[in-house]
Amino acid sequence: MQLSKFVVFIFLCVFLISVTFSAEPSGANLVKGKNLVSFNTSEFFYVKTFVNMNPDIEVVSFSDGENTIGYVNFLGGIGENFIMGGGMDYEIIMKENATINLPY
Repeated sequence: MQLSKFVVFIFLCVFLISVTFSAEPSGANLVKGKNLVSFNTSEFFYVKTFVNMNPDIEVVSFSDGENTIGYVNFLGGIGENFIMGGGMDYEIIMKENATINLPY
């Protein structure tokens, strides 16, 4: 009897995790300092648009193999206005704890 309860428990956990990670977030809570973030979305957007919507962001960067590409929220934006989207990990440095919003 205990084995069947365990199997049901594992099934429910896997189901809840798959539902959680397949949902498209309308926002995420980030903390002051460095945050490693990935977006579960098929939508793409420019980092400048993302930073303009979220003024508490100081820096957004990602690693492309050997290179690190970044955008700094200073004097209207410094760095490459790269395209962001799902499937990548981004380092986002925040000025303060804040909820970020995505531009879609």
